[in-house]
Amino acid sequence: MALPDPDAEGLVLALTIASCADPEAVGERILLGEEPLILGRANKSLPWGVAHDPEMSRRHVQIRRWNDGAVSVCDLGSKNGTYVNDEPVGRQDRVLELDDVVRAGGSILRFHLALRSRPHDVP
Repeated sequence: MALPDPDAEGLVLALTIASCADPEAVGERILLGEEPLILGRANKSLPWGVAHDPEMSRRHVQIRRWNDGAVSVCDLGSKNGTYVNDEPVGRQDRVLELDDVVRAGGSILRFHLALRSRPHDVP
C-alpha cells in the first residue's frame, strides 16, 4: 500500500525511538530520505542509544523508500534479528505501514508521518 506523499503534505516519514540503550534518546526522530538508511553500530550518525546498542549488529537493518512511495525494511543478516510488530523480518523486503513498530537489537522504533521540522531531528 502506498503511503501519502509526505512532501505534498509538509510532512516527513520518520522513525521515532520508543526504547534504546540511552533513555535520553527516547522520542528522538530519525528522518527517512531518498537514500536507504542502515541501522547499526557502524552508523555513527544515529542517536547514541541506537548506534551503541549492544544487541545491534554493525549493519543490522536497512530501511528504504521506493519510487512508488512505499517504505520497506529488511534484515541484513543480523545476529539478533529484526522484527516488525513482533513478527520476524528476513532478508526479503517487508513493506512498512504507518504506526508499525520496528525492533532491531534492543532498540524499538515507530514508523510514522511527522511534521517536517523539529530541533532535534536526525537527518
